[in-house]
Amino acid sequence: TLRITSTTPLAAIQSDSIHLVQRIDTIRKPIAFAIEPYDTLPMTIRIIARLEEGQQYELQLDSAALYDIYGITHDKQTFSLQLKTKEDYSTLRVKIKPFVSNARIQLLSKKDEVLREMAAEEMGTLFSFLKPDEYYLRMYIDANNDWQWTTGSWEEKRQPELVYYFPSKIQTKSNWDFEEEWDYTAVEQLKAKPAELIKAAPKKKK
Repeated sequence: TLRITSTTPLAAIQSDSIHLVQRIDTIRKPIAFAIEPYDTLPMTIRIIARLEEGQQYELQLDSAALYDIYGITHDKQTFSLQLKTKEDYSTLRVKIKPFVSNARIQLLSKKDEVLREMAAEEMGTLFSFLKPDEYYLRMYIDANNDWQWTTGSWEEKRQPELVYYFPSKIQTKSNWDFEEEWDYTAVEQLKAKPAELIKAAPKKKK
């Protein structure tokens, strides 16, 4: 799925002025596609098409293909796309023990940012199509089953939901399948967070 995003709400889309082609050597082969709105404010549209891995494409916008609510449009633009293959990615399966049905596992970047979040599966939670990179894992017990980490409340006499860090980084490689069996009780909670993530945390202003 391709997305075109505007900084202002869109008022008009000239669909016949948008073209998607596959590049085969010097040949440009037209590709059928559909246009769908992406959000309630029409600032993003989606280009839905069946694209093949490992192939090259061009998304072409003729001049004035899009107009915003102020009547402002754009010049002709061409965007080149090179799709990766399955072999360019890796997979990571995470099996936690002891298993907790309402646990949620987060895949983190080296900046401690949440890249993906999935419910824990007893046979292992599978993260697919990962770029070769360094990743970290965090897990929390979703006690109230609202699919998000809930803070503590003094007024409600509620403790924050339990959080656990996988104690080391995970380095993925292209065309590799990784599996980690994570005993989150093996390392004390306060000592499990990797040092790299502690250093990456934003500093509080004094």
